[in-house]
Amino acid sequence: MALQTFDANDVVYSVSPEPELPLGLQTWAVLRARVLDEITGRPPDGAVSITSTFSGISPRSATGGMVGFAGIPVRAFPQLKLMAYVVPIQIVADGYILIRRNVHIPVTPNFPDAFAPVDLGDLQLHRMPTLISGRVVLNTGTAQQGVAGAVVSLTGIWRTPPPANLVVAPDPPNLVSLTPGAYWDRNAVGSQVQGLNFLGAPGPDKQLLLQAFPDQFELRLSDRHLIAPNDILAIDTADSARTEYITIQTIAGFSTDDQPATITLNSPLRWVHRPGAIVHKIQFQNVGAPTPLTQDAIAGDICLFPTNLGSLGGAPLLSIQSGPNPVEYHAAAYFQATSDAQGFFRLPAISRVAQCGLHVHDGVHTDIDVAYRPDYDDEVSRIDFVYQ
Repeated sequence: MALQTFDANDVVYSVSPEPELPLGLQTWAVLRARVLDEITGRPPDGAVSITSTFSGISPRSATGGMVGFAGIPVRAFPQLKLMAYVVPIQIVADGYILIRRNVHIPVTPNFPDAFAPVDLGDLQLHRMPTLISGRVVLNTGTAQQGVAGAVVSLTGIWRTPPPANLVVAPDPPNLVSLTPGAYWDRNAVGSQVQGLNFLGAPGPDKQLLLQAFPDQFELRLSDRHLIAPNDILAIDTADSARTEYITIQTIAGFSTDDQPATITLNSPLRWVHRPGAIVHKIQFQNVGAPTPLTQDAIAGDICLFPTNLGSLGGAPLLSIQSGPNPVEYHAAAYFQATSDAQGFFRLPAISRVAQCGLHVHDGVHTDIDVAYRPDYDDEVSRIDFVYQ
């Protein structure tokens, strides 16, 4: 820029300002977002961080749920004039399910003279689940006696906290609990769930030769006898709480099928599976009719919100399918439990619900109905019911 002069207090200064850099050479918040609790609509109280394997950008976080990456665009995206970039990001907030995104940085024909940061807007955080558990008892006047056979069930849900000064009717309790959580993001539009049950006997047992970890797509099995691509494997069948059902994508092994083989899955594992875990082929049959979702889901979500639970037919398993992501399979649990001989009960893992209506019925005493807010700060959210 041209030489400029300034007169200050009778002193003349000559200044040669540096030229203004093109936008692509300036330091920017090249990507930004705000994370909010989907239940409260507020930023999370705990720590929030954002990471990426993409080089040339530095993570930033600030109060109010603001996160992003800073960098000089020409260093991070040197070919942006000719090609787009994809930046994989992970957002971690205490008490919430991990958010994963592949962020598209579009081609900018006038780069580096022009550049616009990518703003993801508000991203909804989904709470980690909790278990509603407790005891149903009878107050005898001198002691509390456990009530066996009392049925505890959900009668309605509120996705956000209802105002204290208004009566807000609940939504129907159309939610189902998954084991494990969802493998893929699912948009409500175009997504369907369907009840499943097992069809026929499982295939021959195989053993896991190497430990498998969450997010891993490969299994090392003892053999590949009677399995093929597109078959569904039940993984870790001796432990129902850790069993996963995932489709085979490819198989690589020796010339004979009785030798060890490497199996590539079409979805990432959710649990750790130890060497020696039993794996075998299974088949499903459909139960009821497919039903759409009313709410989007993200990978890791424990709860799904179908439009109609009745169409699932109380099936012990279900499938989820939509768009380009693979069909996935899960054990399903419904929000009704019966108290044991000592009166204890436990409902399935719940998430994404601010308040729920709980109903207790034992056929002897007057039914109990309460509105209850799960405590997501604890793995177990305790509530007891007392018959008088």
